Amino acid sequence: MQVASDSIAAKLKVRQGALLAAVAAGSAADAAGLLATRRGLTGVLTGDVITALDGKQVLNGGDLFNALEQQQIGQEVVLTVLRTNDNGSQQEMSVKVKLLAEK
Repeated sequence: MQVASDSIAAKLKVRQGALLAAVAAGSAADAAGLLATRRGLTGVLTGDVITALDGKQVLNGGDLFNALEQQQIGQEVVLTVLRTNDNGSQQEMSVKVKLLAEK
């Protein structure tokens, strides 16, 4: 998965958390059902925003990578994710992800 820069996240009105810019097919994030920022018929659709990892608050992409560095490959973590639905409403959900080595 790739996290959007803080400046892009700010332009998309993401004030807190790590905005997903890309999710690779076949990755752990893909298997968990995480959604990246993408273009829709009405413009840019904001991807999932990771707001916590194992209950520890994530303020931005740097926080997420620092938290991930403390984990072990093969470990399962719980991400708290904020998803914006097509109708503009938001829902918070927890997603389990097994950490894999980068290919």
